[in-house]
Amino acid sequence: MDPRTLFALAVYIACLFGYHYFYFFVTEFTGRDTKRNRMQNCIGTWFENVINEGDHLLCVHQIRNLIMALTFQATTAIVLLGILFGFAGMVGAIPEFPIIVDHMEIPVWAMVLTLIFSVLNFLLALRNFTKITFLIRSSPESLESLAGEPPSCYLQRLFVNGNRSYTMGQRSILYSMVVLTWLLNPWIFIITTIAVTLVFAYKHDI
Repeated sequence: MDPRTLFALAVYIACLFGYHYFYFFVTEFTGRDTKRNRMQNCIGTWFENVINEGDHLLCVHQIRNLIMALTFQATTAIVLLGILFGFAGMVGAIPEFPIIVDHMEIPVWAMVLTLIFSVLNFLLALRNFTKITFLIRSSPESLESLAGEPPSCYLQRLFVNGNRSYTMGQRSILYSMVVLTWLLNPWIFIITTIAVTLVFAYKHDI
């Protein structure tokens, strides 16, 4: 593997995994003031209001709307995977994949693995959001005995964990599309990956 390819992979991994998980850590465990942190505080007060006012049905409907959007995007990732498999001639010939795609094997594998990672994150998000729709109707005493913390804090934590996975699923789809620029030129791919990460950082995260 030539140094340019290694550098491109390093930049891609640093931007997709390094940046995002560092950002999640800073937001969730250090208490730094970010958009995500402020949103989490708002979500906590929303769950408090839902529990205090008994407006459980509205909460379930809103979570289900989110689940519908999540399911659509997970389906999109799976369809894109199917297209990639067809493009690479992988159907019935998985062991021959590196030979079939030849010099394009690394970017194609990067897209495939990123989309698989996206689908897995959507499944994790679905698990957490579905839990909320069931537990929201539980008595506050039962939820507190289950979690060992106030019900609104536990539901907020479930939502935050689900939203983290949902965010990674969404962004992984976008990053997999960025990999297409690698087929044109590795340096264009590197610049595009960094630019997309900076847009996320300064436009949506900070």
